[in-house]
Amino acid sequence: MDGTSGITSDPYTGADIVGIIERAVYVGTESDRLIEQLPKEFEPKNWKPKKTGTDGFLEMQ
Repeated sequence: MDGTSGITSDPYTGADIVGIIERAVYVGTESDRLIEQLPKEFEPKNWKPKKTGTDGFLEMQ
């Protein structure tokens, strides 16, 4: 434990990393779910993504 800050967790145990990854995955999936529920009026007209998925990465190789 750090006497000045009172921090007791050890960043090298890996437990903190697992928690961060779990939260990031949760936020990502919930964001995707909420975006899918938005009415179509929020979608820009005549808009298409430039790249999807790994298309850009595969073209680089």
